Amino acid sequence: MAGEKEDTFTEDEVFQALRPGMPEAEARRLAKYMADDPSSPELIRLEEAEGPVSSMYSEGMLLLLSLVSSETQRKAEARVARQRLQPELTPEQHAEWEARRLELRQRLIDGGQLPAED
Repeated sequence: MAGEKEDTFTEDEVFQALRPGMPEAEARRLAKYMADDPSSPELIRLEEAEGPVSSMYSEGMLLLLSLVSSETQRKAEARVARQRLQPELTPEQHAEWEARRLELRQRLIDGGQLPAED
């Protein structure tokens, strides 16, 4: 599928998304295995051992990823649309997604896990 390479997440992007909610060492370890960047050494090793891997991110994880940067926000929205079998989110779906994203961001800011500036 053409969009698959455009919305893959690197180990660092996954780490940045997980870091506010868990210890750094645990976030780094989990990020190695969650990243679906085709150039990731962990993914290549896993594919050699177990065959092609299809990484599935929940919408909750995609919301976390969308808070890392504008690039991960774009990729997360593209992944959500693809998982919903759509080329892109409808305006209503985008508004709902953005409301959920901003609510999560505010909760993380209120909890001191994210800085207030964007």
